[in-house]
Amino acid sequence: MGELKSEVKKFNEIAGNVPLGSEESSSYAEVIDQMRMQAGLILEEAKELHESCLHSLSVEEILKECIDVWVVNTFMETLLEDCGIDVEGAKKAVNKNNLAKYTKDPLKANEVQVEYSEMGVPCYVESMMSDNSEILYMVRRAKDRKILKAKDHPKVDLSEFIPEKWKD
Repeated sequence: MGELKSEVKKFNEIAGNVPLGSEESSSYAEVIDQMRMQAGLILEEAKELHESCLHSLSVEEILKECIDVWVVNTFMETLLEDCGIDVEGAKKAVNKNNLAKYTKDPLKANEVQVEYSEMGVPCYVESMMSDNSEILYMVRRAKDRKILKAKDHPKVDLSEFIPEKWKD
């Protein structure tokens, strides 16, 4: 565990928020409740970051709010790791899945754009040149430029990163 991550854990432990995942006396429900509470803090801090980006002209304030999100999210990762979950492995799997949203096939990108347009989602196809000089296509939602995935995009399987004890 990195130094900053250890300091975040220590801060929470001093405040009485000790990770429950490795304690044999903790029930599944107690561990999930702790994660729900932490998720609420992440949401609160993310809203503060969003408000800062909307209404502040201060990069310092935006940075502060961004770091607050990092802190509460880092403790969520600690809670998951305390349950024996391979968070780093899961991050890599999710990132690999996200990269699969890009396609080399312009027809596939157009199909995805039509799918979303038929659902009433304004979107468009965009292309870019990859590092190895390939043209990649993506479909972006018009209002915020989010990259959209096709209906048939494979769901990422994270089960290999979760110990049996914590699986549904």
